[in-house]
Amino acid sequence: MEHTQQNSAAQECPDCHALAADLAAHKQWHSRVVHDLAVAVEKEVDRRTRTP
Repeated sequence: MEHTQQNSAAQECPDCHALAADLAAHKQWHSRVVHDLAVAVEKEVDRRTRTP
């Protein structure tokens, strides 16, 4: 039975603690996810507070 070994080059993201082989790319992805969530929340708040 084969065992999967963790890549020793993987680094932990300081924001979400995920292990990433390419920390710079992960941080870029993480920033995009946070941005997209913020935009979605802003749109939902605007939608809910708009007077009919």
